[in-house]
Amino acid sequence: MEDKVKILIVDDHKIFAEGIIRLLQSRSDYEIIGHAQNEAELYEKISTNKPDIIIMDIGLQRKDGIEISRKLLNEMPNIKILILSMHSSYSYISRSLDAGVSGYILKDACYYELCHAIDSILQDKTFLSEQIASVYHKTQQHELNFKLDNLTELEKKILKLTVEEKSPKEISLILNLSQKEVINKKLEMMNKLGVESDIKLVKFALKSGFAKLEE
Repeated sequence: MEDKVKILIVDDHKIFAEGIIRLLQSRSDYEIIGHAQNEAELYEKISTNKPDIIIMDIGLQRKDGIEISRKLLNEMPNIKILILSMHSSYSYISRSLDAGVSGYILKDACYYELCHAIDSILQDKTFLSEQIASVYHKTQQHELNFKLDNLTELEKKILKLTVEEKSPKEISLILNLSQKEVINKKLEMMNKLGVESDIKLVKFALKSGFAKLEE
């Protein structure tokens, strides 16, 4: 018999948490090992029984669930965390993913979606509900487009040639610039885009749609 998936609920609304627990208890392969209402209770629970996955609310008292997740994942990187929140704004989603959580769904999700999120995360996948994924990707694309529009035509030419794996010397010959000018322009462009290497420049170009991988 396979081991059950150990799940811990972190939410300071007892009625809501108890409802989630009752729903998940209907799955024979899940074991609900506890419910915590704050950071102190969370650490007390995991000191005696380490969960496979934590279902975490954001709006906790004293310290929000995102910062608790960040701290916990730094200490115990093998634990999976699924954010279950009423918040659907990009800032919450982005902060959560930056903290290292494995998934984000809304509190109005159905039972099937909650179970699907848990099962996906346990397979080392990142799970975002449809609404959350839409908000996240649309906002990211808007930010990428804004950064791209902020580049000069010369910077875009240098970016294109960088994607084509041209060296600063080759770029200088193509654009009739000195190598020093190419290097300086590339550094200015990196500062604008918030990247630190040619590899990240290429990743930005691909992610923003400025360039495409050749078949």
